[in-house]
Amino acid sequence: MSGNKAAYDNAYQRALEGKSSQSWWAFFTTYFEDEYTRQSRQRGERDGAAAREKGSGPGAAAQVH
Repeated sequence: MSGNKAAYDNAYQRALEGKSSQSWWAFFTTYFEDEYTRQSRQRGERDGAAAREKGSGPGAAAQVH
């Protein structure tokens, strides 16, 4: 299951930074991804995007990154 956590963490971090959830290499290997990894990656992307949106509200400029 650590692969799923890694997929989630990677997608979360990329979404938080405003990047695509996958690198080019990961995009090409998506075809070989198992269902659990795909779901983890998609969940990480959603959570990271939500965190980015939440952080971009009023006062976000004052946050230290």
